[in-house]
Amino acid sequence: MVNDLSPDDVKDITKKTKLVFIDCWAPWCKPCLALTPILEELDEKYTDNDDVKFVKINTQDHRGFAMDNKIVAIPCVLIYHNGEPAKLEVPDPRGG
Repeated sequence: MVNDLSPDDVKDITKKTKLVFIDCWAPWCKPCLALTPILEELDEKYTDNDDVKFVKINTQDHRGFAMDNKIVAIPCVLIYHNGEPAKLEVPDPRGG
């Protein structure tokens, strides 16, 4: 897994890679540190697949990135598909 990317590096990777998981973290965040081995295991599993990347960005060092992406709590994993933020559509629970 790549550590401490800059926002420009993240932008570049999301444009070039089909599916990107961005681990937004800070060194003082214990849950972030607990999530790291899980993402590293997934990164290792998909090492041979150039369409999938796992990267990290330190939100303490890159606060503008966190603000631009509306990150209000960490850990937070952003998912990009084909250069765009992935969107999850949740059906209306009242609709059955």
